[in-house]
Amino acid sequence: MRKIIIPIAAVGLAIGSALGVQSAGASAAAPTTDLAVTGSVAGGLRSTGETSHALAFSFDLRNKGPNAVTSSADMTYSKVHNGFVVDQLCVMANGIGFNADSPTCEPGTLAAGESTHMVLLLKPTAGALNRTLTVQVCASTEDSEVDPVSSNNCKTLSVRLG
Repeated sequence: MRKIIIPIAAVGLAIGSALGVQSAGASAAAPTTDLAVTGSVAGGLRSTGETSHALAFSFDLRNKGPNAVTSSADMTYSKVHNGFVVDQLCVMANGIGFNADSPTCEPGTLAAGESTHMVLLLKPTAGALNRTLTVQVCASTEDSEVDPVSSNNCKTLSVRLG
């Protein structure tokens, strides 16, 4: 009978590979998560021209997968032109809403296929008649998830005033 000698390190590496464990020094690829922001303006894309009333902008953040966001799938508003935010409501994937510490909604984890929402009430600035009220919302994560389609991470909505 012939003996075969296999170093113990090789056995450990083979078992680790079979179990999906990486050896020291090897780096794992970050999970991919496609976050997509869409949105709409309540009442349409043209205002009656009254700058004393707030307009509602609704944004949706959907995790298109393939992996879950394990940190927090965040939405942040920016680039508000010809107006200002008077209130912000965030709605988590489970339907519970909360007023956020502006400008970011941080609803937490988001499984593949789940969505979270942000509603912004914007009031036009005085003298904004015949101008466009605009706001942009962008998505991000607080961890190392990689978004393979970054072109759908932001949504800009505009309303013509007047």
